[in-house]
Amino acid sequence: MQIRLSVTLGVIITFTAWTPAAKAACSYAVSTPGPYMSAMGGNILLSILTGSDCAWSVTGLPAWLGVSGNAQGTGPALVKVEATDNPGGPRDAVFTVAGVSVWARQFDSPACGVGFCSIRPVPHVAFGGEWTTDFFAINIETHAGYWSVAFYGDSGSPVALPFTGGLGNLNTLTDSIPTQGRKDYEAGNTTWPVQGGWALVTSDEVMETQAIFRRSTPTGAYYEAAVRTGETYSGFVVPFDATTFAPTGAPFYTGFAIANVNPSAAAHVVCTARDDLGAVIPDALTIPTLNPMGHWANYFFPALAGKRGTLECYADTLVSAIALRVIGTGAFSTLPVIVLNPGLD
Repeated sequence: MQIRLSVTLGVIITFTAWTPAAKAACSYAVSTPGPYMSAMGGNILLSILTGSDCAWSVTGLPAWLGVSGNAQGTGPALVKVEATDNPGGPRDAVFTVAGVSVWARQFDSPACGVGFCSIRPVPHVAFGGEWTTDFFAINIETHAGYWSVAFYGDSGSPVALPFTGGLGNLNTLTDSIPTQGRKDYEAGNTTWPVQGGWALVTSDEVMETQAIFRRSTPTGAYYEAAVRTGETYSGFVVPFDATTFAPTGAPFYTGFAIANVNPSAAAHVVCTARDDLGAVIPDALTIPTLNPMGHWANYFFPALAGKRGTLECYADTLVSAIALRVIGTGAFSTLPVIVLNPGLD
């Protein structure tokens, strides 16, 4: 801002006063590979991404959790939250890191049999009609492994999936995976309406879980895309493409899904759309409030039609997200989101 003052003393003298530009508001993105801790003094690592002069703090910790190092600071950081030994059953905590609500769980000693448990989200599942979701669990350990997956609908309530192979309709699937073995599960029923939701996997820490989305088309073609379980974070970027596939003239669609992994707090997610030159696309999309353990998915965003660019999203609690890239009404593939973190080791 420039202010000019003129004082007449026989001649005109002009004084120019400059006021500094308004300081940009600080934004914060918090992420963790997993919001879980072992019974024996476990810990979780939290990455904070923010501007170099932006202050942050960790608040609201229960008595059994503490910060190893500084509980407040400025700029990007890596924070370790440590738990005391857990003599009882599983215990949960919700605390705040840089203004972001973080849910964490500490397991009890018997959890998952031998070894340590992990919690990993699958941010989207689709079943019914033309959609099928397959899950497979791989155990690389030298002992049988514990594996369980719970399913939630858009409202955050448990939802039953129609499993084949005689398993029936289940909102939680629990099994033991043989030593260095694998088990597969399929959820789909063409007589059901198309439905979506997400899944939360609890298993031995060394176990790998993946999901496969399968879509059948009226022409009898089948398309598949695979996705691994994800991390949890409050900031992410989705690269989108809403142009046209030149060989066929079919439109590209980029859909994405978000799961709120916090069982105690709603998630408010705000996304800014930018074109390929970085210019903001106004009124591109509005994401509704996600209930605790809630879910949202969409692919139709008219304001993005004909453009390529990015969606930069921030939530006030930890979420997990995934994108899908579709050519017309046929082929599709999964598109991992870009997690906003400082990349600290």
